[in-house]
Amino acid sequence: MRCQWPWLPSMVVWATALVLSAYVPTTTSSAVLFFAPGFRGDNFTVSINQPFVSARNSTGSYLIVRSFSVPIGLVLVGSYTQTSLSKHYRVYTSDVADIFDGNQSWRLVTVTEASALPPVPPASVTVVGYNTTSYGYHGAYPPFFQLAPGDIVDAMLPWFSVRSVRIPAGVAVSMFDTTNDVPFVYYEDQYYLANTGLANLVKFQVAVRNTTSIPSAGDDLVLYTSPNFQGKQVLLKAGNAVPQLLFTLDFIPSIGSFLIPPHLVFVTYEFGFYQGTSRVYRTSNSDFTYPTTRYSFRSFQVFTRDLFVDMPASPAPEVRCSIYTFNAQVIELQGVYRVGEYPLLPYRSCTLLVVPPGLVAVGYERQWFLGPATVWSESATLTAEMSFRLRSIRVVVRGDSTIPNVTAPQRPDPALYFDVGVTKFIAGVYKYGEDVPGIDDWATYQDANEMNPRIKDGIEAAFFPEYNFQGNPTIVSKTSFQFLKGLYRSIKTRPETSLPWPDLHTSAFVGCFTSWASVTPTFLAQDESVAMFMYPWDGYVTTLTIPTGLAVFGYDEPNFQGQMVRWTASTVDVASAKFTLRSVRVKDASWVDNPPTTTSAPKTASWGDVDLIRMNMAPFALTQRLATGATGSIWLATLQQTPVVVKTFLSCTPRASDVQRLLDEIAFMRSLSSPYIVHLVGATWTHPTNLQAVLEYMNLGDLRQFLARTTSDTFGWPSKLECALGTAEALFYLHSQDMIHRDLKSRNILLDAAKGTKLGDFGSSKEIVVGATMTAPVGTFRWMAPEMLVFKAYTSAVDIYSLGVVLTELSTHELPFANARDAQGRVLEDEALARHVIHNHLRPACANGCPEWFQSLAGRCMAAEPLDRPAAPEVIHILKSNMRQSGKVSSGS
Repeated sequence: MRCQWPWLPSMVVWATALVLSAYVPTTTSSAVLFFAPGFRGDNFTVSINQPFVSARNSTGSYLIVRSFSVPIGLVLVGSYTQTSLSKHYRVYTSDVADIFDGNQSWRLVTVTEASALPPVPPASVTVVGYNTTSYGYHGAYPPFFQLAPGDIVDAMLPWFSVRSVRIPAGVAVSMFDTTNDVPFVYYEDQYYLANTGLANLVKFQVAVRNTTSIPSAGDDLVLYTSPNFQGKQVLLKAGNAVPQLLFTLDFIPSIGSFLIPPHLVFVTYEFGFYQGTSRVYRTSNSDFTYPTTRYSFRSFQVFTRDLFVDMPASPAPEVRCSIYTFNAQVIELQGVYRVGEYPLLPYRSCTLLVVPPGLVAVGYERQWFLGPATVWSESATLTAEMSFRLRSIRVVVRGDSTIPNVTAPQRPDPALYFDVGVTKFIAGVYKYGEDVPGIDDWATYQDANEMNPRIKDGIEAAFFPEYNFQGNPTIVSKTSFQFLKGLYRSIKTRPETSLPWPDLHTSAFVGCFTSWASVTPTFLAQDESVAMFMYPWDGYVTTLTIPTGLAVFGYDEPNFQGQMVRWTASTVDVASAKFTLRSVRVKDASWVDNPPTTTSAPKTASWGDVDLIRMNMAPFALTQRLATGATGSIWLATLQQTPVVVKTFLSCTPRASDVQRLLDEIAFMRSLSSPYIVHLVGATWTHPTNLQAVLEYMNLGDLRQFLARTTSDTFGWPSKLECALGTAEALFYLHSQDMIHRDLKSRNILLDAAKGTKLGDFGSSKEIVVGATMTAPVGTFRWMAPEMLVFKAYTSAVDIYSLGVVLTELSTHELPFANARDAQGRVLEDEALARHVIHNHLRPACANGCPEWFQSLAGRCMAAEPLDRPAAPEVIHILKSNMRQSGKVSSGS
């Protein structure tokens, strides 16, 4: 009987005393504690006031009391704590043949001593814990323990498991795990604690809730692992993003509350990879009800507040993945996937696959699009084997040339697979003959207490406690059957034999390790590669382990671009080398990273060094157009789950001159390297007519569109000046390299919530050749300098003139000359505008109330004489000087 009323223990003792006064048989003075049900097996005799504390015995097994005999006339008291009596306790005056609860210490006392025990606390402050989820499956199992404020369960044993807990109002429960001394703090009922990173608790504490005042926000967004702004802190800046909360458990184990500074915006998403319903947080603080937020959102991004525009996602077809839960009675949506790439999926994240018309889902049995592939062009119910082994997925448009040439999905032969069972779950499904160097803690249902590998006859499997086949393994076969008593992180299999396992710890895989324990390393075999690492691997790989005979080619840019470093040492400290690993290839040690062979192209096209940046992939299937220009079109695509922009031809049959123009632009951009200029990711083609330039994506679009959808209130002067400064910095870089843009306008200035302002579209750009004269009227006339309009020779000063026009746009949010009229009040036509610019010095004006110094700078930039215009360094100096004045610009300053 559990003590839920203060008077109950005293009543039991009092009633027992009455019985004893009527009948006093011969008694002993000790109780016997058995470690198996039914009074069987090993046991321990407890004398009066001699405590027994559950612990390991000499063989390493835990001594858990499962039955006991109590002498007549004495009382056995069970406590949920080890060193002192818990506020709640249990009293027994008779034998119990089968018991399993959270009692960690026992003491045999007299009736008089039992009568003096303090009353138990009321239910209003009692925390009730269960070693099953859903509160003992809603009453099917009794509570495992009861605690009250002031109770501390320390040095907890593995069998003291917490899977769900009821917490009354005003009470706080702190749970400490084995990896962190900062607790998870809960204030409300938790029905499911099985997979929250609390598998191995070392301390459980109950206290009255501390209503600490909300702290003030600083410069960074602060995530707290517990509600009420308590627990471990994680600091985030603009641009930080987590595409899947599951694999960040080590450094973001949960999110219970957060503080948002005024200049940042926190956006959460219903599903991983920024998919599904989003929620935007602009308030200064938020306090979640409980920290297991993976059930409320699964990915998030941090944006700069001034540049963030909350635009509803356009409807688009999407692949949907669901699973059966609760004994196959409930279908739960696990993820939605639009056209794109998703390199990391948890085990059993898709049982019901819904593929809409026009799309194709390509699934892979390993992360990072490695391993065998399966193609689904229609909806399907996945087999149990495939449901557990689907680890990455690509969604493409039907007809896409990148779809692997594989047969239609075939039902896997169950005889080829084995699984590891846990209570009511399967921890994983593995294939015979397959070595698995890395098994994700975050993606499995592993239970440290007991797991059951189901191996067929003639096979044995080695389960290693560490990655890459390290540590002391547990060898399991059907004939030598045994349970797993701890977590496993790598597996090997072989035909069963009595001979030693000679290559037991040998690995053929390169390991890419981060500094975070819960982030599973990425393992690659020879000839495998990752074209684009994703956070938290992106930029945070600190160590490489390399088997003899293999070489690792690491690149500091995605898609095997940028600086390349070759490693062959057995262990490489990437962090000390200060190298940012963003893409990687694993090859035989004799392999050399040669560029692709020269492209076969029409004689009319000059390909130059474009071959050197060719991407090892087919051209993108283009479905989402962003913009169309006079000579090309811009599309949004996805490369390794990262948005990119693809620039290609207007027609599928471009002229030779169109091909050459795009080639020249690609070659020009390849020579650029500046944080203020849009980055060229690479180029792809199978024929000159489908040549595509792949560019960095800027998520706020171009400045012209941004100005059209914002006002001076929503796009304030501090952000405008940052935009102007970024553009001037880009011009300074170009001009210092003896280059001219020649088509600077607001449509070619791109914005991003995290990356700021960058200059793009270099189709008209040209390198300055000493002794040559440029007179071609290149550009758009509203931004074009007078000397270009009259075909005079010009210099880099034409870019400064165009910058002056852009400055007026920042002031007015309108197109240049939007309000220009003739004498009769009619809107000036283009030809008339050009004449007025040339002969009457007509210039676009700034808005009323614009700072005087800003108007003056714009006017100087648009001076008629090129020599009267400031050079880019002077423009930068003027902007920075005024931006330093308290960081603000007041009207008329």
